[in-house]
Amino acid sequence: MKRILTALISAITLFSTPIRAVPDESTVEKWGYLPHYAKISDDDLNRYIEDFDVICFTGILINKDCRVSMKKNRLTDKILSHHRNRRANLYPLISFNSPTTGIKILAKDILIKKTVRALCKFSRTHNFRGIHLDIERIPARYSPGIVLFIKILHQSLKKTKLTMALYPQTDYRRQYSLSHDIRLLSPYLERAVIMCYDLHDPTTDAGPVTDLLWAEKNINYFKNFMPRNRIILGIPAYGYLWQKNKKTKAVSSRYAGRLKKKYRSKRHQSGTLEIEGSGNNKFKAFVSDNFCRSALKNLAKEQKTAGWAVWRLGFEED
Repeated sequence: MKRILTALISAITLFSTPIRAVPDESTVEKWGYLPHYAKISDDDLNRYIEDFDVICFTGILINKDCRVSMKKNRLTDKILSHHRNRRANLYPLISFNSPTTGIKILAKDILIKKTVRALCKFSRTHNFRGIHLDIERIPARYSPGIVLFIKILHQSLKKTKLTMALYPQTDYRRQYSLSHDIRLLSPYLERAVIMCYDLHDPTTDAGPVTDLLWAEKNINYFKNFMPRNRIILGIPAYGYLWQKNKKTKAVSSRYAGRLKKKYRSKRHQSGTLEIEGSGNNKFKAFVSDNFCRSALKNLAKEQKTAGWAVWRLGFEED
């Protein structure tokens, strides 16, 4: 497998404008993340509903009092309308409203149980088929609290599927990855999405947002602790742009497509598109474009995982 990927990367590095690789997606689950604040048309939303097996939408938060609230706007109203008509599997993406809130709740069993009751009530009220947890930036010492939280929630949800986004466990920032102990979380998760992105981000030097071989290593690690048909590969549709003495910013794959027409670009060995500005607009950007995402989707299929999940819908090229 690694020889195959190495050959792929060597080949694509030779071309600055590669031919798009299109995977056979007939046997994989297609997941998409849809932020509640996204500006997308009704037509795009309908297309996502038709094209994706699962859509995880944001805007559901747990506050310090262990209450669950959902932000309401035009998009969430549309999403809930589709949910009521049972046109798609729509999973609410649920987070703590801040790391501080998460730390407070995960430190006490009584607050964990109170939060579980609130989540079960929320799920029953809306009759969701599954929920998706996104617990990020919690210090590693609270890992036991996360495991207990997931265990009790799994036991309480009964027929509702429990899924979760997890940090990469190989070659990633240990202060984050250690809080998601897949060895202990695995028994309680219907699906685990490996967030194989932000390998480099605004806190690091310029570099690829993801990497094909890195993603493969993380899939192989996860397979040691859970069946491959419960693993979902998280794929970015974005990257970052670094400018000297300026704030690093996130850029969508769609925006990178416009940059590529104006500036020099090449295929980086990671599989991402590298774009470099010049003159008065010197910058370096690494973006997961259509070609990179197609290679990652093929990786998910070759590894016989359950499927892939793209963050985020609306960032793709036209």
